[in-house]
Amino acid sequence: MSIANEIPFDRLLDCRGLRCPHPIVNMAREMRIIEEGETIKLIADDLACPSDINAWVKYSNNELLRLKSDDNEIIAFIRKSIKNFK
Repeated sequence: MSIANEIPFDRLLDCRGLRCPHPIVNMAREMRIIEEGETIKLIADDLACPSDINAWVKYSNNELLRLKSDDNEIIAFIRKSIKNFK
């Protein structure tokens, strides 16, 4: 099954080729720009990214809609929470 099954998103953040901590730093920066309820699609190829995303989502009180890995590519959909964003 392909991970191309899309969740609607508002911004695409392509972090392929970036290594920890840059994908998470870039995502946090984008989260400060978007509106509450909007979603970022993050694409990365750093194998540390899934655990980093899970930790960051818990810390920031945002919502992880989907996190999938396929052929060394990680795709995550993260929605900015209407809760207070850290």
